[in-house]
Amino acid sequence: MLNTGRGGTVYLGITDEGRARGLMLSLYQRDHIRLAVQTILSKYRPQVPPHMYSVRFVPVVESEEDLKSVTKVRYSSIPSTREFPSPHRYQ
Repeated sequence: MLNTGRGGTVYLGITDEGRARGLMLSLYQRDHIRLAVQTILSKYRPQVPPHMYSVRFVPVVESEEDLKSVTKVRYSSIPSTREFPSPHRYQ
């Protein structure tokens, strides 16, 4: 995703068969995922600015008692090569 400049999406909570099973996450765990993504993307050079990605938790309902969510991490495409003249490299 980062090395192509075209963007992309990563989903967590999807089975190998492509079924949305979701993940049971507390508010603390959701915050931890957001911070982990932010920390990882800040270590790339050039740094990936926060407006270039988003983390969303999409509800998956199997029953009234069983609410889970699919975590969606989306990285938007790079608008111009002036802003990022070289590929992103993790440091």
